[in-house]
Amino acid sequence: MKKIILIYSVFFFVFSNINAQTTAGIKFEHLTLNEALVLAKKDHKMVFIHGFADWCPHCKTMAETVYMDAELGNFFNSNFVCIKLDMEKEGREVGKKYLVNKYPGLLFLDADGSIAHRTSGEQKLPAMLQLGKEAIDPARQYRTFENKFNSGLASTDESRRFFIMKERTGISAQKDLNNYFSRVSADSLTKYDNWRLIWDVMLDPTMPLMKTFITNKQAFEEKYSKDSVNMKLISVYNSFMLKAAQQLDTVQYQRLKSHARNSGLDIAEKICAFADLNVFKLKGDYAAYASAAPAFIEKHCKDDGRKMSDVAKEVADHTNDKQLLEMTEQWAKQAIKLMDIFRHDYNLAYIQQKLGKKADAQKTAKHALELGQKAGIDTKLLVLLM
Repeated sequence: MKKIILIYSVFFFVFSNINAQTTAGIKFEHLTLNEALVLAKKDHKMVFIHGFADWCPHCKTMAETVYMDAELGNFFNSNFVCIKLDMEKEGREVGKKYLVNKYPGLLFLDADGSIAHRTSGEQKLPAMLQLGKEAIDPARQYRTFENKFNSGLASTDESRRFFIMKERTGISAQKDLNNYFSRVSADSLTKYDNWRLIWDVMLDPTMPLMKTFITNKQAFEEKYSKDSVNMKLISVYNSFMLKAAQQLDTVQYQRLKSHARNSGLDIAEKICAFADLNVFKLKGDYAAYASAAPAFIEKHCKDDGRKMSDVAKEVADHTNDKQLLEMTEQWAKQAIKLMDIFRHDYNLAYIQQKLGKKADAQKTAKHALELGQKAGIDTKLLVLLM
């Protein structure tokens, strides 16, 4: 009898644990959007939509990890009617209506179907929980910032937050940004808040704002350094050029190169040469990358330690040729002379170790560690070099 009771107790304990595990996390209802909205109205909740596609690995990762969290589940189950929709199947019309073009698309709707909050892309914990809390807080909702901006009542910081939110959803905010700057006076253009807006949000080199930025390049350089301004310009052009290259759109790629060359920029040729380098990288053609790198360094990086160091590391990553590695070592050393920062010292230590110069690598890594600790940088990678 005691054995029977013991077996029953063990079975009950195991079954209870399994049941608890299967019910933990977000409870997604098998409902259409219209059915979810009806239930949300009845229960005085909002609707949360996880918009996914079968081929999206980030969607699957969230479903198998983040959504299983008990704390997240308690919060979402209490505040939302949660549903999953395949945006290329049953959720196609929902995706069109709410402009979901980046996955996973994460939508928070009121019971009348209006968007209160949204974002897209894979979310980790605790960011996902924070997202849910923002969705039920009118002061932090996407809708609030959108309405303020559209009514002309948004501050510079509120505008910046709205633009960033919008870009994260997969919807371009570049026209909104351009409209914002069309109202900014010449006297206030280079104020810090506006510089931060440009740095954080400007992504399209073909918008009129780019022409304004280039015209006032020297004024921005005087306040925020030539290095920072050039970094921004190169990154904007480079991201658009690489997107064209990824899409095999050679016409657009050449058009963007012409746009840079006709812009009046003093670094136009550097932008184009750097883009060509990165196309080799995109294609995995590291022999071509290594062949083009010396001319790029010689013509465009004599005063640019960042690019010099990054190119040196990229070449070193994909070769064991001693002569080539020794050349990258010289580039890395010159980059440190221009700018002695953790990243540059780490790259040099890596190259020296690859060359078999263990004592030099350890000495450089030790200095990198000191720089990293002062700057509050994660220096765990240095363990491999020391």
